[in-house]
Amino acid sequence: PGQILTRQGVSIDRMSALRNAGRKLRNKRRSIEVPPSLQKNLIGVLQSCREKNVKIVDTLRSVQSANEVSELMQSHQTVQVLLTRFILYKQITQEMILPGQILTRLCELDELFQEYIRTDKLERNLKNKRLRRNIDQLSAYIWLDVKELEGVLMKMIGPLPPPPTMTEAFTLYPEEPTSPRGEPMPPPETESWDQQHASSLEDPDDAPMDNGRLHLSLGKQFSASDLSDLNLQQSPNPEDIKIAEEGINIWHHLFGHDTFILPWTTFIQGLGLNLGGLEEDLLKTILDDQNTEAVTIYRFAEFLRGFGPLERCVDNVRSLVRADWFYGFISANEARKLLECEPEGTFLVRFNAARSGTFVLDWVAFEGQVQSAQILWHAQSGFSIAEETSIRNFDSLPQMIATYQMSILSLPLRAYHTNAIWFHGDLDAEEAGEMLQNQQIGVYLIRFSSYPGCYAASYVGNRKSVLKDLINRADGGYQINRNGEIFPTLEEVVQSYIDRGVFTEPYGTV
Repeated sequence: PGQILTRQGVSIDRMSALRNAGRKLRNKRRSIEVPPSLQKNLIGVLQSCREKNVKIVDTLRSVQSANEVSELMQSHQTVQVLLTRFILYKQITQEMILPGQILTRLCELDELFQEYIRTDKLERNLKNKRLRRNIDQLSAYIWLDVKELEGVLMKMIGPLPPPPTMTEAFTLYPEEPTSPRGEPMPPPETESWDQQHASSLEDPDDAPMDNGRLHLSLGKQFSASDLSDLNLQQSPNPEDIKIAEEGINIWHHLFGHDTFILPWTTFIQGLGLNLGGLEEDLLKTILDDQNTEAVTIYRFAEFLRGFGPLERCVDNVRSLVRADWFYGFISANEARKLLECEPEGTFLVRFNAARSGTFVLDWVAFEGQVQSAQILWHAQSGFSIAEETSIRNFDSLPQMIATYQMSILSLPLRAYHTNAIWFHGDLDAEEAGEMLQNQQIGVYLIRFSSYPGCYAASYVGNRKSVLKDLINRADGGYQINRNGEIFPTLEEVVQSYIDRGVFTEPYGTV
């Protein structure tokens, strides 16, 4: 009980693990070794970066669920403009590590995408927050490295040349480019990209740049209408536009009109809220749940849509996360798996992955069917949910839940393991095996099983092979492989593995 920080199951240990994971990721970002050949021929390296980034953007444009990749697309379009601007800076002669580091990360991200395409898992991995964690982290590191390079160049040599337009960034080829080995390189095949997507670009002559920071959103300042167009699957409500505009205006006031993404520490300092360590961790669970150590204007505006106004956002986050029925960032499929086999009336509330800043109520209905309803928030009417014949409004989520607990809802789901650092939710056995490959003996994770209501333990055995056990439901708790002792909770199952020396460290912490 002394470790409980938010709702039951979210402990100080969990927050500490997230904070330590963030430190490891920051160190990882700084520790790439760059070969000397990628430190000398900078223009050639930067041109290779541009070509690789074009390939990444092409991959993102092929994704059917555009809202899943809107932030990634926005970020890499901006990277393309900045890389092109650097190449136009013909005074670059110094040896530098950063361009080679950027190329290394771009290659790594492209390899991830190509592997997902080869295995037909691109769409699935982009929709699953745990599976796309490497993508989000690499993308954030690339953007931060590019911005760092921009600052280094301006400090060393002086003002940068005027920025290229978005169209030019994907078609312009500077004079006499060379490869990292100093050899001439053929022009990249980007004409088809430009011809295919030119109709979707804004006027390319409206891409201003102030103080080295780019106005984004395809040639114009990022606005609430862009946010809604990118992220909403339906026509945006005017009230939603107004709410998003307030968040964007706050960002512009705090961080400038042309800043799209900020390092986490810069963002927290700029908020000026005088946060303690635990309060900062609370915000991080919402604003940077992937531990990218960065925040975008896109994510901030949607955050305030659900938790604003700014001066009350910490209290609003705290009150929601403490609720025993709130399960945060889980997918619709994970919600279904958690609720299947539960008694009628069992329920939970989660974030709506398809529409940031809104929520979803999932509950077990008649004959065990799991049903869902979207919860919207508007500044004037509060929280609303669609009933069979009308829209019903509530002042708060707790009020809504209390009202429906008198009818279709009974008890909140008691599955506190979803917040554990070792729980990875909706992975299949093959995906878990790929994640644990080449890990140390004893590294483990817990995931959903293909059997309804059951879980699976995947871990590295003594011979470095990946093993798996079924954790099945039993009267009074869980069993391992359908026999032996019954454990009241999944946490106690994990502890039994630890006590026997089978489990050592959760995946992602070593």
